[in-house]
Amino acid sequence: MNSEVLQDDLIVRYLLGDLPETEQARLEDRAFADRATQQSIEDAENDLIDDYVCAALSAKERLQFESRFLASAERQRKVEFARALAQVVPAPTTKKTAQPIHWWESLRAFFSGLTPAYQVGLIGLATAALLLALGVPWLIAQSMGLRTQVAQLQAQQQSAEAAQRQQLAEQQRRNEELTQQLQSERSQLAQLQEELAQVVRPVIAALVLLPGIARGATRQPQLLILPDAQQARLQIGLERGDEYPRYRIELRTAAGRAILRRENLTARNGKVVLLLPAAALNAGDYDLALKGVHGNEVLDLGYYYFKVSRP
Repeated sequence: MNSEVLQDDLIVRYLLGDLPETEQARLEDRAFADRATQQSIEDAENDLIDDYVCAALSAKERLQFESRFLASAERQRKVEFARALAQVVPAPTTKKTAQPIHWWESLRAFFSGLTPAYQVGLIGLATAALLLALGVPWLIAQSMGLRTQVAQLQAQQQSAEAAQRQQLAEQQRRNEELTQQLQSERSQLAQLQEELAQVVRPVIAALVLLPGIARGATRQPQLLILPDAQQARLQIGLERGDEYPRYRIELRTAAGRAILRRENLTARNGKVVLLLPAAALNAGDYDLALKGVHGNEVLDLGYYYFKVSRP
């Protein structure tokens, strides 16, 4: 290899990273010391970019170009600029010379025939086209990503709403079942209470007291209270003319100890009825005083004597 002639294939292999390390180091030292060698490498680099943009590389070369050559950010910018320029500047329709026309030569020739104002405008147009080519795919990707996120959020919301509706329906069903169960239990309880009231009735010890029986009479009325008796019922007969709106009863033992006093009793069918707990009456003799009440007037109507016995 001399400084005047460099094989294009060797430089292309260098740019694609296909040279051994020794030859690669030798070529780099030569380019550092020789301006012509450096210019040859730059021209070959431009040719390689032009072939890549025009899809003139083989599959192997294209793979090497993308994995090795495009490792540099500066070279990536050159390739993007070449692509944008290829979209703006139409390719020549005919080629009269055998020499290939490179993109930078076409660009130089095209710009040389334009006024400065047109040159500035065309550069702005190329820049805008490059930004558009880079920005549109990014915007499309962002839009698709946002649509995917929105669709996922909508699906999650619909799933949550469906689960909430199902939970609400299940809760309503359980409430209805509990309400029906409660009504059934209340009905059963009422029926049991009614049956219990019919079966379990309190045992009452009853006695009829008639007027005119004096204390110490040979045969005094006797109230027999059995062990299972819960109440005692005394029917006090009235004499003719002893009708009053209200009656008062005072019950004492024969020794004078007060047992109870009842107010505001009424008569029915000529009798005044007194109900009291059977446990309040022990075995022994008792005196019952009956009084008629009319307003503030209280009149003694009579005394009734009876005896309580317990087996």
